[in-house]
Amino acid sequence: MNEAAWPTLRDSTRADHALVESLPRMRRLFADDFRVDEFRDLLTRMLALHAPLEAVLAVDPGAAVGYLPRVPLLQAGLAALGADPALARPAAVPELGNAASRWGALYVIEGSILGGQLIHRHICRLFPDLPPAAAAFYLPYGDAAGPQWQRVRSALDAALASPAQLDRAVTAARATFAAFVAVLSA
Repeated sequence: MNEAAWPTLRDSTRADHALVESLPRMRRLFADDFRVDEFRDLLTRMLALHAPLEAVLAVDPGAAVGYLPRVPLLQAGLAALGADPALARPAAVPELGNAASRWGALYVIEGSILGGQLIHRHICRLFPDLPPAAAAFYLPYGDAAGPQWQRVRSALDAALASPAQLDRAVTAARATFAAFVAVLSA
Protein backbone atom coordinates (compact mmCIF):
# COMPACT_ATOMS: atom_id res chain seq x y z
CA MET A 1 0.00 0.00 0.00
CA ASN A 2 1.23 3.46 -0.94
CA GLU A 3 -0.07 5.86 1.69
CA ALA A 4 1.18 8.78 -0.40
CA ALA A 5 -0.95 8.10 -3.50
CA TRP A 6 -3.82 10.49 -2.91
CA PRO A 7 -1.62 13.30 -1.51
CA THR A 8 0.63 12.94 -4.55
CA LEU A 9 -2.40 13.13 -6.83
CA ARG A 10 -3.66 16.20 -4.97
CA ASP A 11 -0.31 17.97 -5.07
CA SER A 12 0.42 17.02 -8.69
CA THR A 13 -2.94 18.31 -9.91
CA ARG A 14 -3.31 21.37 -7.71
CA ALA A 15 -2.68 23.78 -10.61
CA ASP A 16 -5.05 21.84 -12.88
CA HIS A 17 -7.79 21.97 -10.25
CA ALA A 18 -7.21 25.70 -9.74
CA LEU A 19 -7.46 26.26 -13.50
CA VAL A 20 -10.88 24.58 -13.63
CA GLU A 21 -12.08 26.67 -10.70
CA SER A 22 -10.81 29.85 -12.36
CA LEU A 23 -12.76 29.36 -15.58
CA PRO A 24 -15.44 32.00 -16.20
CA ARG A 25 -18.24 29.40 -16.16
CA MET A 26 -17.10 28.05 -12.82
CA ARG A 27 -16.66 31.52 -11.32
CA ARG A 28 -20.18 32.42 -12.50
CA LEU A 29 -21.52 29.37 -10.67
CA PHE A 30 -20.97 31.14 -7.34
CA ALA A 31 -22.25 34.52 -8.45
CA ASP A 32 -25.40 35.76 -6.76
CA ASP A 33 -26.85 36.57 -10.18
CA PHE A 34 -26.13 33.12 -11.65
CA ARG A 35 -29.07 32.26 -13.91
CA VAL A 36 -31.01 29.05 -14.51
CA ASP A 37 -30.01 29.06 -18.20
CA GLU A 38 -26.35 29.14 -17.13
CA PHE A 39 -27.00 26.26 -14.75
CA ARG A 40 -28.68 24.27 -17.55
CA ASP A 41 -25.66 24.91 -19.79
CA LEU A 42 -23.26 23.81 -17.06
CA LEU A 43 -25.15 20.56 -16.44
CA THR A 44 -25.22 19.88 -20.19
CA ARG A 45 -21.45 20.27 -20.33
CA MET A 46 -20.99 18.06 -17.27
CA LEU A 47 -23.12 15.37 -18.90
CA ALA A 48 -21.00 15.62 -22.06
CA LEU A 49 -17.94 14.83 -19.92
CA HIS A 50 -19.35 12.32 -17.48
CA ALA A 51 -21.08 10.08 -20.03
CA PRO A 52 -17.89 8.94 -21.78
CA LEU A 53 -15.91 8.83 -18.53
CA GLU A 54 -18.51 6.73 -16.76
CA ALA A 55 -18.60 4.26 -19.61
CA VAL A 56 -15.16 3.21 -18.38
CA LEU A 57 -15.16 4.08 -14.68
CA ALA A 58 -18.45 2.72 -13.37
CA VAL A 59 -17.17 -0.86 -13.36
CA ASP A 60 -13.40 -0.53 -12.98
CA PRO A 61 -12.43 0.97 -10.57
CA GLY A 62 -15.73 2.59 -9.62
CA ALA A 63 -17.33 -0.59 -8.31
CA ALA A 64 -14.44 -1.01 -5.88
CA VAL A 65 -15.40 2.18 -4.03
CA GLY A 66 -19.18 2.18 -4.42
CA TYR A 67 -19.15 4.84 -7.14
CA LEU A 68 -22.59 6.30 -7.82
CA PRO A 69 -23.03 7.13 -11.51
CA ARG A 70 -23.57 10.79 -12.24
CA VAL A 71 -25.10 10.41 -15.70
CA PRO A 72 -28.59 9.55 -14.38
CA LEU A 73 -28.37 12.50 -11.96
CA LEU A 74 -27.33 14.85 -14.74
CA GLN A 75 -30.08 13.57 -17.04
CA ALA A 76 -32.68 14.01 -14.31
CA GLY A 77 -31.31 17.46 -13.48
CA LEU A 78 -31.54 18.58 -17.08
CA ALA A 79 -35.06 17.19 -17.39
CA ALA A 80 -36.05 19.06 -14.21
CA LEU A 81 -34.74 22.24 -15.85
CA GLY A 82 -36.76 21.58 -19.01
CA ALA A 83 -33.76 20.61 -21.12
CA ASP A 84 -33.26 17.60 -23.34
CA PRO A 85 -30.32 15.52 -22.03
CA ALA A 86 -29.90 14.03 -25.51
CA LEU A 87 -28.51 17.39 -26.64
CA ALA A 88 -25.33 16.78 -24.66
CA ARG A 89 -22.80 15.44 -27.14
CA PRO A 90 -20.07 13.27 -25.62
CA ALA A 91 -16.86 15.19 -25.14
CA ALA A 92 -13.36 14.03 -25.87
CA VAL A 93 -11.90 12.42 -22.78
CA PRO A 94 -8.46 10.96 -22.10
CA GLU A 95 -7.58 7.41 -23.01
CA LEU A 96 -7.93 5.35 -19.85
CA GLY A 97 -6.45 2.09 -21.07
CA ASN A 98 -5.08 0.76 -17.79
CA ALA A 99 -6.27 0.48 -14.22
CA ALA A 100 -3.92 3.15 -12.88
CA SER A 101 -5.15 5.72 -15.39
CA ARG A 102 -8.76 4.90 -14.51
CA TRP A 103 -7.93 5.49 -10.84
CA GLY A 104 -6.49 8.88 -11.81
CA ALA A 105 -9.69 9.88 -13.61
CA LEU A 106 -11.81 8.57 -10.74
CA TYR A 107 -9.76 10.71 -8.36
CA VAL A 108 -10.84 13.81 -10.28
CA ILE A 109 -14.52 12.90 -10.36
CA GLU A 110 -14.84 11.65 -6.81
CA GLY A 111 -12.63 14.47 -5.57
CA SER A 112 -15.38 16.86 -6.60
CA ILE A 113 -17.93 15.49 -4.11
CA LEU A 114 -16.82 17.69 -1.23
CA GLY A 115 -16.94 20.88 -3.29
CA GLY A 116 -20.18 19.64 -4.77
CA GLN A 117 -21.78 20.02 -1.36
CA LEU A 118 -21.00 23.75 -1.43
CA ILE A 119 -22.31 24.08 -4.96
CA HIS A 120 -25.50 22.21 -4.05
CA ARG A 121 -26.20 24.54 -1.13
CA HIS A 122 -25.53 27.59 -3.30
CA ILE A 123 -27.82 26.40 -6.12
CA CYS A 124 -30.60 25.55 -3.65
CA ARG A 125 -30.25 28.99 -2.07
CA LEU A 126 -30.31 30.76 -5.45
CA PHE A 127 -33.16 28.71 -6.88
CA PRO A 128 -35.33 27.51 -3.97
CA ASP A 129 -38.23 26.62 -6.27
CA LEU A 130 -36.27 24.19 -8.46
CA PRO A 131 -37.13 20.51 -8.07
CA PRO A 132 -34.52 18.65 -5.94
CA ALA A 133 -33.45 16.63 -9.00
CA ALA A 134 -32.12 19.78 -10.65
CA ALA A 135 -29.09 19.99 -8.34
CA ALA A 136 -28.80 16.33 -7.25
CA PHE A 137 -25.67 15.86 -9.41
CA TYR A 138 -23.76 17.94 -6.87
CA LEU A 139 -24.84 15.80 -3.95
CA PRO A 140 -24.63 12.19 -5.19
CA TYR A 141 -23.83 10.68 -1.78
CA GLY A 142 -26.02 12.96 0.30
CA ASP A 143 -24.64 13.21 3.82
CA ALA A 144 -22.20 10.37 3.13
CA ALA A 145 -19.79 12.40 0.97
CA GLY A 146 -17.12 12.45 3.69
CA PRO A 147 -17.09 8.67 4.24
CA GLN A 148 -17.16 8.11 0.47
CA TRP A 149 -14.13 10.34 0.00
CA GLN A 150 -12.30 8.41 2.74
CA ARG A 151 -13.07 5.14 0.88
CA VAL A 152 -11.71 6.60 -2.33
CA ARG A 153 -8.56 7.87 -0.65
CA SER A 154 -7.89 4.47 0.93
CA ALA A 155 -8.57 2.69 -2.34
CA LEU A 156 -6.20 5.01 -4.22
CA ASP A 157 -3.46 4.29 -1.70
CA ALA A 158 -4.02 0.54 -2.06
CA ALA A 159 -4.38 0.47 -5.86
CA LEU A 160 -1.47 2.73 -6.76
CA ALA A 161 1.25 0.82 -4.99
CA SER A 162 4.14 1.37 -7.40
CA PRO A 163 5.72 4.60 -8.62
CA ALA A 164 4.86 3.64 -12.21
CA GLN A 165 1.18 3.18 -11.33
CA LEU A 166 1.12 6.48 -9.50
CA ASP A 167 2.76 8.24 -12.46
CA ARG A 168 0.09 6.82 -14.81
CA ALA A 169 -2.66 7.93 -12.41
CA VAL A 170 -1.24 11.47 -12.16
CA THR A 171 -0.98 11.72 -15.95
CA ALA A 172 -4.59 10.57 -16.34
CA ALA A 173 -5.85 12.89 -13.60
CA ARG A 174 -4.16 15.85 -15.27
CA ALA A 175 -5.61 14.80 -18.64
CA THR A 176 -9.06 14.50 -17.05
CA PHE A 177 -8.79 18.01 -15.63
CA ALA A 178 -7.70 19.16 -19.12
CA ALA A 179 -10.86 17.60 -20.58
CA PHE A 180 -12.94 19.58 -18.07
CA VAL A 181 -11.08 22.76 -19.03
CA ALA A 182 -11.72 22.13 -22.73
CA VAL A 183 -15.44 21.53 -22.30
CA LEU A 184 -16.02 24.31 -19.79
CA SER A 185 -14.05 26.79 -21.91
CA ALA A 186 -15.79 26.08 -25.22
